[in-house]
Amino acid sequence: MVMVTEAGETLAIENQTFTVSPDEVNAFGIVGKFQLKNVPETSTISWGISEVKPEGSLMIGSDNGDLRIDKEGAATVTATETKADGSSEAVAWVKVISKAQKLEAIKLFIDGQDVTNQTCQVAGSERKSKLKPNIRAAMLLYLQTQLVLLTKPAMTH
Repeated sequence: MVMVTEAGETLAIENQTFTVSPDEVNAFGIVGKFQLKNVPETSTISWGISEVKPEGSLMIGSDNGDLRIDKEGAATVTATETKADGSSEAVAWVKVISKAQKLEAIKLFIDGQDVTNQTCQVAGSERKSKLKPNIRAAMLLYLQTQLVLLTKPAMTH
């Protein structure tokens, strides 16, 4: 069994354990797709998930193996092969652990250029107002508050 990201990168599964950060998901919470090698053309694979803790932290696409991570947690993912004669058996399993990585450093790139620790002016940010300083400060605080609210991830239960 392997995990393939949407970018086509194959991620390691060692000792039947796959560890991933919930920060490594796409906009839909998908980290990638589990795949099995050497599956006969006459067989189909279905995916299941069990022992999910905490509840709702991880999900699996039963028909395609997409792994969705909503928050830190752990679960067991099982691949079941259904053969042409209708019989089925569990053929692979993996323990998935979702744990956020400690953030060590942040780098800022603008148009592909590393501008970390540099002063940058973003187009449209120039001062064009003749507002009094106290009104300008109040408006800036309001806009920053709105930006924080817009950038916080949505809470789902």
